[in-house]
Amino acid sequence: MSNDPIYDDNNENNEQEDFFYRVFGRKPVMWTRDELQNVLDENSIPLMAIEAVDEEDADDLESDPSEIMLSDPEGNIVALLEFDDLETSTMLPDELDEFRDMIDDYKPAANRDWLLKFFDQVTCCYVFTMLDNAFDQDHWEALAQLTDLLRMAVDGIEQSDSGPITNEEGDIVLDMPDDDDDQDAYDWLPCRVALQENEQWNSFEVQSVQEYKEFLNRK
Repeated sequence: MSNDPIYDDNNENNEQEDFFYRVFGRKPVMWTRDELQNVLDENSIPLMAIEAVDEEDADDLESDPSEIMLSDPEGNIVALLEFDDLETSTMLPDELDEFRDMIDDYKPAANRDWLLKFFDQVTCCYVFTMLDNAFDQDHWEALAQLTDLLRMAVDGIEQSDSGPITNEEGDIVLDMPDDDDDQDAYDWLPCRVALQENEQWNSFEVQSVQEYKEFLNRK
């Protein structure tokens, strides 16, 4: 996850649209609220984890939390976090199929086969629902730290809504083409990207929109 928001602050619909950020994993590691809070504290990430249960289960003291709310130290909720296990999920298999169906929309083409093979190994997914104030710089940096830790815990990758997909190291390896060459639309650059070559990653940094476009056009 980039430390700079890959998000359009000028979009008038931001307040109405949900923005999702996913961590697909090969190891089904589900952190409880307490385990998550310990991770946040140990890594000095300024977020608090709060359990939430479905309204119909509110009086059931043994019910599992439906999601975890993440708040800043002032108590402002910045994101919701849910864990989905492939074995019990009714949604994750369909989500993976949707990504497989969209594979030809992602570039560079050189990394598509790797993603398809990775999806065949996915066992779980952490889904962040980013609320409006998640895109404040301090909040986004805290969430970026957390997604990095989750990615490593589940041996996974990250996926931004209609945006970049990372490899296991957090380098961007796939993205959907964008005809906008405005530098402001890429204010999260520079970033690290990677190409799959002989079943190994060749990682490097791109500084400009032109370099990023050249990366996306690699065959």
